[in-house]
Parts: sequence; structure tokens; C-alpha cells
Amino acid sequence: NYNIVKKTNKDVVAELVDENRPITVTNNGGKTTYTFTENGEFTFEFVDNNGHKGSATARVDWIDKTSPKAIVQFNTTNITNENVVATITFDKPNITILSKDVELATNPVDGSKTITFLENNSVELRFQDELGNIGTKVISVDWIDTEDPIADFEYSTTHLTDKEVVATL
Repeated sequence: NYNIVKKTNKDVVAELVDENRPITVTNNGGKTTYTFTENGEFTFEFVDNNGHKGSATARVDWIDKTSPKAIVQFNTTNITNENVVATITFDKPNITILSKDVELATNPVDGSKTITFLENNSVELRFQDELGNIGTKVISVDWIDTEDPIADFEYSTTHLTDKEVVATL
């Protein structure tokens, strides 16, 4: 028997049950339970009152404790004076955004999320998969340049002269 039989991010306890006759587990410290902290298998070895040996293997493949990952693509990574749009997708389905202070838009076609940066900034995005595993991603933009260029003139002389004066921009 298993205490959890569906996809989970929790430990799963397998219990060896023999309703036909009493048995004694000869491995696992004599315990009839084994706790899976990750996917895998464990073989219980046992003996009955008549000395007959047996074994039973418990297998678990429904534990998922991995945090979801965010994949970010920008509409440009070149220096620009326009807004930068970050498109975010995830490596798992059914992601819930936990960050309340980040303004996201959802693409109705593919379900991706977008953040539009109007200026250089960083945001920390927190999100969670359907099992409760939490992921974070810092998304930063530092290539927006909306400042007007400033020009300075240098003159070949700044003193009163009857010669030609060269102004260099």
C-alpha cells in the first residue's frame, strides 16, 4: 500500500501488507514501511512463520520535487530607446504566478506571459507548479537608453582673435 498514489511533491510511504499470513521483514530494520523521498524502488525481504522466504518490490515514479524553471526571451537585447518585452515560458504546465507586484500580460495564443519594460529595471518573478514546487527568476533589462545625447563644442581658441576659429562638436 502507498499513502499517496498520485503525482506529488511530498514523500511517499510504501507499506508491506500480507493479509494471508504473518511475515517478518528481514531487511529494512524489520520495518514494514519504507519512505521514498524521491522516485525509485525498494525491495522488502521477508520470511513467514514456516521459514519460507519471499520478497516484494515497491516502485514509486510520481514524486516531483523539482522547482519549475522560467525561460525568458526578449524582443531585443540590443541597446534601444524603445520598450523591451520579455516573453516568459515555463518548463512545466499549469504554473501559477505568485508575484503580486509584477505586471504580466498573457498571450492568448500560447499562454506565455510577458512583461513590458519601459525603462531599465529588474523584477523577481515567483511562480509555483500544480504540486506546490516554487521557482524564482530575476528578469533584468539594462539596455534601454532614452536619454537624449548631449553635444559639447570645443573651440580652437576662446580668446579674441582675427584668425579662423575651429569649432569641434
